[in-house]
Parts: sequence; structure tokens; C-alpha cells
Amino acid sequence: MESPSKIARVVFLCAVAPLLTAACEADPGDDPKGDPASPLSPPPAPLGQPTSGGPASPPPAPQPSDAGGEKPKPPTSADAGPPVVDAATPNEASAPVDAATGDLRVRYLAGTTAPTTNEIRPHLDIANMGAVPQPLAELTARYWFTSDAVGAAPQTYACDYAAVGCANIKGKVIALAPARLRADAYFEIGFTSAAGAIAPGASTALIQTRFHKDDYSNYDQSNDYSFDATHAQLQDSPLVTLYRAGQLVWGIEPP
Repeated sequence: MESPSKIARVVFLCAVAPLLTAACEADPGDDPKGDPASPLSPPPAPLGQPTSGGPASPPPAPQPSDAGGEKPKPPTSADAGPPVVDAATPNEASAPVDAATGDLRVRYLAGTTAPTTNEIRPHLDIANMGAVPQPLAELTARYWFTSDAVGAAPQTYACDYAAVGCANIKGKVIALAPARLRADAYFEIGFTSAAGAIAPGASTALIQTRFHKDDYSNYDQSNDYSFDATHAQLQDSPLVTLYRAGQLVWGIEPP
């Protein structure tokens, strides 16, 4: 007959044996606390590289750093600056024709300085500041004025003196339609081929001209574009214009 202590050991072993067997057969992955990674497990694939389960995953987009202050803001329409305007737009005001520089220039003397006169006397001198001769037959000068009367009488030109000879001077008065600022006509002088050329650094010297209405009625010089009573001596005058072969080469025409 077995002793009571031996019987007790047998009963204990029979009771715990099923529990040990179940523990040994259990899956380690079922442990809710997890199992440390096995040293034989492959390392995770780098960003952008394919894994064994499918194609590569794209790397995350870079985020702006807060280290330098505020995050950059997207551009707005105010950041684009003023609109570009085409320099040739129809609304652009036309500048007056200006040829106040060049090889040729006109010097003017007011032969009559009184505001009211029945004869206008523009005395002129055309100078060549360039390096080549200028044929006078290619040049014309214009003195701009107002006739001061509706349907003014015909006007007559005269030459009193010219170093190149008055016979080589041509003059005429041309009415403007429409009128311009402080001018409804201009007095133009030109030259014949016999007048020769202006040498470099030289001039025509004084050309004394005048014109008047055939009825000798008065002009008001104070409203004439080219008139300047302060020109008691020959001085450069951009208000008396000069042309070479019809092209403006000196002065500013009235707008």
C-alpha cells in the first residue's frame, strides 16, 4: 500500500500536467505585451525603397522649419508689382518734335522788338558746328507767328542784307490749317544752289529779312511763337526751326 505522501505527489502532477502542455503549445505572438524583435528579423526598408510586400512608398514632403520665425506665405497678386504697360499705347501723349541738338543751329535777333508793328523783322544766322560742309540749298528755316486777322491780307517778303547775297535768298509766308499754339502761319527762307555751303565751324553770317501785310496792317508780336524781344543780339533760338531736305534738324515746332 502506497504512503499518503506519494499519493499526494501523483495527484499534484496529474493536475498541473495539462496546464504545462498548453503553455508550451501556445503561439508567442499571442502575448498582448508583444515579443521583442528577433535578431534574425530583416531591418525595415529605407524610405522610397520597395518592400517585399509591394511598390516603394514615396518619401514624405519636406515641411518648412519654424527655426527661422514665421512660415513662408504663398505669393499674392500684390507681390507681382505694377502691371507692365506697353510704351506704345494709344493713350500716351505725343511729345513735341524736338531737334535742339546737332551740327546745325539757328541764331536769331529780333529786328523789331515793339509788341505792335506793321512789319516783322527776323534776322537770322545759321551756324555749322559739325565737321563737314552743309550745302545751303538743302536748308530752310521757319519763323512761326500769328497773322492776327481773319482773312488776313497777302503778305510780302523782303531781304535787306545777306552775306551770301539777297539774290540767293528765297522767302515766303505759309498759312497753317489747322493753326498751332501761338502760330497760324510761318515765314520760311531758303537758298539757291549759288549760295554755296557753310564750312565746318562757320555760319551764313547775318541775314536781314522782313515781311509785312500788303495793306500794312499791324501784327501783335507778343503772341507769336518765335518772337523774343530779349534777343537784341544774335542768340541760339530753338523756337526758330531749321530743316535739311525737309527733315527737322534744329529747334522745337509749336504743338
